[in-house]
Amino acid sequence: MPDYTTDGLIAQIRRRASMPESQNLFTDSKLVDMLNDEFVAKILPFVVSFHEEYYLDFVDYSIDGVTTEYDIPADAIGNKLKDIQIWNSGYMVAPLPRLSPSELSWGWQGYYIKNNKIVLYPNPLNVGDTLRIQYYRRPSSLILNNEAAKITVVPSTTTVTVQSIPASIVNGSVIDIVEVTPPFKVLGTRTITNISGNDISFSALSGISVGSYVCLSGESVSAEIPAECYVLLAQAVVVRCLEAIADVGGLQIASSVYDSMKADIQNLLTPRVENEPKRIYLPNSLRRYV
Repeated sequence: MPDYTTDGLIAQIRRRASMPESQNLFTDSKLVDMLNDEFVAKILPFVVSFHEEYYLDFVDYSIDGVTTEYDIPADAIGNKLKDIQIWNSGYMVAPLPRLSPSELSWGWQGYYIKNNKIVLYPNPLNVGDTLRIQYYRRPSSLILNNEAAKITVVPSTTTVTVQSIPASIVNGSVIDIVEVTPPFKVLGTRTITNISGNDISFSALSGISVGSYVCLSGESVSAEIPAECYVLLAQAVVVRCLEAIADVGGLQIASSVYDSMKADIQNLLTPRVENEPKRIYLPNSLRRYV
């Protein structure tokens, strides 16, 4: 089975670049920094560009008739939103339109953006309804395997036994339980309530399996990308390494390989649902009222 962890990515980079393990220029920690750089600069925009709802998430707020400003979620990619909706009893009532500052005097119901806040206008909306903010969640940063705790036993839904506990994970830490098999889900975010030996306790969480990792929240030993993109991420770092040592000939070859891999992987991943083309609905069309 492929190793979809950071250590596996580093091994792949060294193979692709014919890079010896015993050298001081590209240490494991430096390669992790490069992996995170290339992930943000190249791979994340590449995956998001498919417009296939990777990383789509939402947060709900209960409308109280008083609150008018809501923060854009701190983990939103680019600090931007997909859309805002009004829900009631589990059903979407309507999308909430975005207004420009010049439209506020017209009295339309909607919202506008003020710096990093969502401002409802005019207020109030129906008290008891739910304001749903949809956005694309920023994936976790990569860390080395030994900076996380690998789960070896799952005795209950509130306790896991791990191989070893790194110094950064202590009682009270906010952690993510992450899978290292596709699609590399974050199973949940919890606060550690107790550490006893190699046992870590927290509030109940289902779906935990042996082989998953306990990481500090916002960190992961697996890149949150389609598994087929792992080779592309490794190749992006190979290009970066050859650029750093000014290996012009090797850089040209590696860049050409990267471009070819990128085109092939794009054809492989998109469209995400091959036999079902997207339908375009106009939320404000007359059809809604017929």
